[in-house]
Amino acid sequence: MVKMNSMVLLFLLSYWFVQPAMAYENIYDRTPVGVIEIKTLPAAVSLETQTTGDYFSSDDALFMRLFRYIDHNDLSMTVPVEADTSPGAMRFFIGSAQIDSMPTDQESVHVRALPERSVVSAGLRGGYTKQLFNQGVNSLRAWLDSNPSWIPAGDPYVVYWNGPFVPGFLKRSEVHIPLMPVEQ
Repeated sequence: MVKMNSMVLLFLLSYWFVQPAMAYENIYDRTPVGVIEIKTLPAAVSLETQTTGDYFSSDDALFMRLFRYIDHNDLSMTVPVEADTSPGAMRFFIGSAQIDSMPTDQESVHVRALPERSVVSAGLRGGYTKQLFNQGVNSLRAWLDSNPSWIPAGDPYVVYWNGPFVPGFLKRSEVHIPLMPVEQ
């Protein structure tokens, strides 16, 4: 009985933590956990902030800077959030309903129009750590080694789908490497 009650409590807590994230607009679809796939990301408008150091050493400063910007400008939060690791940078995306009222650069937050992009993506589950990121990068590099018709077109970056209050074991992320086909 205690085990059943614990499982019910775990389910309810998981639902409570994950449910709010489901209300956000998705800029693109998630890659399922354990899957490596090629996907085309749509053109989008991002809000970006940077640090000179490593992303994993930034103590959520990048996230908070962007969160304050969207809160101050009354913008909707979207998912996912993308982050470059070295040097550190983080991107939030502007929801489709707000594209017409384009915000402007402010201090250390810059508005960028990103073109359509092709990436190879590895779907992950677990805490947002450098170790999990490196595991995803290694999987994608092995995939690239066995798929010689594609070459990297940029550095790996991480994609986060859940907010900071979701327990680590429930968090979903991806690692992307921009791609381009090998010229024939």
